[in-house]
Amino acid sequence: MELKEIEINPKMAQEMLNYNTCNRPLSKNIVTKYARMMKRDEWYLSHQAIAFAENESGQLVLVDGQHRLEAVIQSGISVKFSVIYNAVQTPYIDTARNRTFIDNLNIYNKTSRYTKTMMGILNLITSINKIKNITQTDRQQFCDYYYEIFLSVDNIYKTSKTKSGGCPLKTALFLAINENRNKTNLKEKLENYMYIFNTGNVSVDDDYGDYVKEMRDHYYLQNREFNKIYSSNSASLRRKKLTSIFLYSIECYINNRKYIASFDMEDRLLKKIEKQYGKIKK
Repeated sequence: MELKEIEINPKMAQEMLNYNTCNRPLSKNIVTKYARMMKRDEWYLSHQAIAFAENESGQLVLVDGQHRLEAVIQSGISVKFSVIYNAVQTPYIDTARNRTFIDNLNIYNKTSRYTKTMMGILNLITSINKIKNITQTDRQQFCDYYYEIFLSVDNIYKTSKTKSGGCPLKTALFLAINENRNKTNLKEKLENYMYIFNTGNVSVDDDYGDYVKEMRDHYYLQNREFNKIYSSNSASLRRKKLTSIFLYSIECYINNRKYIASFDMEDRLLKKIEKQYGKIKK
């Protein structure tokens, strides 16, 4: 195999794509994401090469790199790449597990500060609000901006030893903590909320605890209801609805309001996500 370091401009990228005859279907979202990174000077030369091989007829074939080359064209700028010629096609190497963006953040920054909780919450937030073309820099900025909030979520969730709720509950805690971070009794309120959610036990002097228990029962009913949905978007629908229910009930409890199931819960959720995600995009 022959390795070269080449600065590829849009014209060269188009010429290379003429040999693209055996790749998987192109993802426009990935191309747009890569192009955005290139325009923001966030694309770096690496060992991950654009690769060419020869087919049985001796003709040149692009076997790896179509999305990167399309991104060069879309960005309109020149980008430096490692390029391999006479590549050996080995489709079965390293297919068991891809690195997550959290893996990459920790490796790149030589740290372990980025956690699975961050990944789960950010993935759910971007999925619910249909935020696309998220770059690695976007993700790191989000995780760094809300780092202390993520730690609070992990601490409250682990302390409560809950095994229910999962990522929707963690995401609701994240949004609620950030929105109400100036409340003096926030930590105590959230710990009480999680205790009631976990056990169903309500203290006699907790006027609003019964509403949390009400929501808890509603959650389990909803959980069974959503499990009956077998359409392709059932998982996404379920996670969005559960996050909405949790967020609304948490805010009712910490603000001493009565919990009444509301039709605008999902709209409130979307507005909060848009507001909080928008803070780091300004």
